[in-house]
Amino acid sequence: MSQLQDQLQEASFRGVPFYVEPESGGAPIAVGRRKMVHEYPQRDKPYVEDLGRATRELRITGFVIGLDYIQQASNLIAALEEEGEGTLVHPWLGSMEVSVKDLAQVLYSAKLGKATIDFSFIEAGELEFPDAEDSTPAQSRIAADGINAAVGAQFGSNFNIVGFPNFVSLGATAQLGSVFALMGSAAASPLAVLGYASGAAGAFGAAVGLMSNPLALGSYMLSFFGVQGVISSSMNLLGLARAFIDLAASPVLAAPFVPAPGVYVTPARVQYTENIAQINALTRQALLTQAVGISSEIQTVVYDDAVSVRLALTAALDTESQTAPDDVYLALQAARSAVWRDLTDRARDSARLVTITPPDTVPAIVLAYDRYEDAGRDLEIVARNRLRHPGFVPPVPLQVLTR
Repeated sequence: MSQLQDQLQEASFRGVPFYVEPESGGAPIAVGRRKMVHEYPQRDKPYVEDLGRATRELRITGFVIGLDYIQQASNLIAALEEEGEGTLVHPWLGSMEVSVKDLAQVLYSAKLGKATIDFSFIEAGELEFPDAEDSTPAQSRIAADGINAAVGAQFGSNFNIVGFPNFVSLGATAQLGSVFALMGSAAASPLAVLGYASGAAGAFGAAVGLMSNPLALGSYMLSFFGVQGVISSSMNLLGLARAFIDLAASPVLAAPFVPAPGVYVTPARVQYTENIAQINALTRQALLTQAVGISSEIQTVVYDDAVSVRLALTAALDTESQTAPDDVYLALQAARSAVWRDLTDRARDSARLVTITPPDTVPAIVLAYDRYEDAGRDLEIVARNRLRHPGFVPPVPLQVLTR
């Protein structure tokens, strides 16, 4: 019996010891990958889909030996019948968490004073479920839609030219002209790529024709400012967002002068002022809506750039909220919260800007290789620092990314 024990190696399951044969540790292992074969009509070769590593299976023949082999076998059987996973310690495989797969087969031999147990294990899995998380860019886009809905309803309820003298409609027409002229002037800004300049004249005529229907006019103007389906990742989205924020702060869109309380004004004059205020407010808020939406589309976020846009956009939303009615105020603040969370989350692990000074005049390609071991990033350094010539980078402070 002692000679037999000397020929075996020790193992255990759930702390209960047993022996295995030295050859392969007595444990053939089934390994490989899961495959799904897709066969198609009129195609000779199938498509084989790789579904990941297959679950490892172990088939072990174990032994318990000694005068108390029956008790040892009973202890091992009890360990095999316990619920859940257990720790298998194997001379070749080490320690691993496993689950019992099939029924164990136990054979007692009184003549040899041993019991043989054949059992199989599979590696233990993990009970994991997907965690539901909000898409922060999607939340910003939803918030932008909320602003549009609130602004459109507000405009439809307060803009009106029907039943008032002619000067009321003329005042609204003039202000619409100023708004579309402002958008036409965007040809000299990053917004030129969006085509506002070419469409402004035609849009002005269409808007004037809708003035007697405030809801339709508001909806038309909001759709004119919309950029969904127009912007692409190849555009300078950071520049576009900043341009919309700057345009919303234009003096052309400032709130009109309102007479002091107690000063007598006619109802027509009140509506004249209200119409201009509504046109300007809708335009400012529509521009900020586009900035909110564009901020969610920015893919490559540099921390410093993202923080700059985040601060400018949230400040603009706060300023607009100060004079907004309740429904629009809530929509603006919801957008502010969404933008702050989105840009903060996506920029948290992004590269930072640092300042370096080259020791001497060097080509940008050399500076890029020294900094990143990537000569192809020379144009990035040139563009960010507005250098005149990529072949001669002067020894002045430059802003570069940390990675």
